[in-house]
Amino acid sequence: MRKLSSRHRWGTVGLLVPVALAVTVAVGGSSASGADPTAKPAAGISSLTVANVSSPWPSLGPPPAKWSAAFVVNYMNAIYGELFRRNTNGEVIPGLAQSWDYSKSDRSLIIHLRKNVKFSDGTPFNAEAVRQHLHNSLLPANQCQCLGAFVNVERVTTKGNYDVVLTLKQKDTTLPQQFVSQAPNWVPSPTALKKMGAAAFGQAPVGAGPYKVVSNVASSKLVLKANPLYWDKGKPYIKNLTFVNAATDQTAYADLQAGSVQLVMGMTNPQILAQAKSKFQTEQHKGVVVYMIEFNTDKAPFNNDKARQAVAYATNPQQVLNVVSPGFGAVTQSPVGPGGTMYLAKVPGARTYNLAKAKQIVQKMGGLSFKFSYITTTALYPLGAQALAQQWRAAGIDVKLNPVALATYQQDLLNRSWDSVFTVEGGADPSVGVSSSLPEKYGLVGQQTCCHDITLAKKLHLLGETRDPAKRQARAFDLYHYISAKQYSVPLFSLPTVLVGVKGLNGLDPAPNGSAGKELVPWDTLK
Repeated sequence: MRKLSSRHRWGTVGLLVPVALAVTVAVGGSSASGADPTAKPAAGISSLTVANVSSPWPSLGPPPAKWSAAFVVNYMNAIYGELFRRNTNGEVIPGLAQSWDYSKSDRSLIIHLRKNVKFSDGTPFNAEAVRQHLHNSLLPANQCQCLGAFVNVERVTTKGNYDVVLTLKQKDTTLPQQFVSQAPNWVPSPTALKKMGAAAFGQAPVGAGPYKVVSNVASSKLVLKANPLYWDKGKPYIKNLTFVNAATDQTAYADLQAGSVQLVMGMTNPQILAQAKSKFQTEQHKGVVVYMIEFNTDKAPFNNDKARQAVAYATNPQQVLNVVSPGFGAVTQSPVGPGGTMYLAKVPGARTYNLAKAKQIVQKMGGLSFKFSYITTTALYPLGAQALAQQWRAAGIDVKLNPVALATYQQDLLNRSWDSVFTVEGGADPSVGVSSSLPEKYGLVGQQTCCHDITLAKKLHLLGETRDPAKRQARAFDLYHYISAKQYSVPLFSLPTVLVGVKGLNGLDPAPNGSAGKELVPWDTLK
């Protein structure tokens, strides 16, 4: 068997739900990636309070659950730990999975777990616990958002106490990347889950991460303390970690200024970010996801490619960006952001704003009418939707804006009852960042967007089948061109992740995550 190096860069998980733009707020030196991992904990820093803007957590388990992983990923990582982790370069590195191998044919992935690890309740973290969790996560009845990413997994078995074997239906070299930020990465204690029941467990979950739950007021305040049984001895350095859910950027920034929180995640307001530069350390990173318009090709009007083309020609991405985030971000034609490993700013043949062509198509169709759905977790989505509607109406398109709660939005996606959505996609690698609702045999199931297209499914599979960089890039660009030609989506813009925060911490080295800029904070290394 061939050793799978943790240094391979194969991409970032792409979540299939629209989420609030997140600006990770970091603390410490002028560069998050340059933090000194050997530095001693700053004097007096034993507690950290983190404010998340519009990042609710109605439940924290057991995975899988019907929530947006983009909102809860950092909470889950702190409590459950991670089988696979990602570093600041987007590379998968060991977590609770100490190493992993592929078979010669790439038809089996063998995960080697760390030995003698315990859940925070003292029960063993072993292969059977992981196997049972993966089995539950991949049951179609549980409607895990991860189903598409793991569609190639045929069965999960164990080999001894510390090896888990995933037998695959076909080659899939991206599987370790697929774990990050998705339900299979967060293993619950089987003993605690059986004892407490799913509902109670979701409010006080038990994992093998660096922290354990002290108290939880769902979507309001989550209080954690260091897990004394954590496998990486001496960590976490911060002994008390508290998360609060901030309603707005203004509220979060005011709390940061007042000192009631020391770290803020999820701010989107460019004016506030500009103010922060004069008082706090800041650093900016290119985004890996793209805000875009997607179409439900299963029903009218967008089962007609002319309708999709009309919307594309009627859309002016730069104007929308100027409305939602003036002077911030960049327009793109790519389904992955500029921080990705295979980014292509301009896709050959992509349709660009042309009001005359849009009007012409709409007139030939005898009119075009549809419902445009978006969530309201931040002002970005309503502002962007209103700007888009104004553009489309100028082309003679009749659009009905449909603001919905996150839970309603997710259910609409599952029911395929939507027309078009304002969403985000992408990641460091398109093989795990580009979504589409494809037949189960070839592609995504569960929460679905886009189209039933066997050709697209095969192109996605070919991209994940090889590790050769040149072949992968050529296949990625071909994929972008195909999606653009079919007009399955209209990419708009990508926004950077900005790191801002108070001084006094070391060891913050955030990794990119395919969920609208939300980065993965390694809570156990903060000092």
